[in-house]
Amino acid sequence: MKTIFLTLILIVSFTTFAAADPKNPQQISPKPNKRALLEKFDVNGDGKLSQEEREAAKSVIQQRRAAINSKYDKDGDGKLNAQEREAAREEIKALQREYPFLSKRSTQTRIIQRFDQDGDGQLNREERQAANTAWQNYRQNQGNPLR
Repeated sequence: MKTIFLTLILIVSFTTFAAADPKNPQQISPKPNKRALLEKFDVNGDGKLSQEEREAAKSVIQQRRAAINSKYDKDGDGKLNAQEREAAREEIKALQREYPFLSKRSTQTRIIQRFDQDGDGQLNREERQAANTAWQNYRQNQGNPLR
């Protein structure tokens, strides 16, 4: 019984290693939505989004967000309230799926880049306080704290 069990473990292990072939580019290509993002905005064709390409993508995203806001902002205050957000939920989710770099990790990276004054890659107490102040201003003014 032990022999059969160990043999099965070895077979599964070898199969797993054989399936992950780094020489096969199809297996290590980006996820479909990232691939589509690269196809749309990777102008220089290097397989990555440069800062300029990201800015172009952000511009398109801002236009899409503005279109969603104008479509669902029934009271015309420039913001979506809870009912309006619920109505727009599917379009907002589609936008987030289409542009994966809008993720939380991307936001955290931008926050660190913006507020890390000593360049150590982490936020110390003073840097966190500056980030918190910017966030509070954002919440009050609906501006962008990362500018």
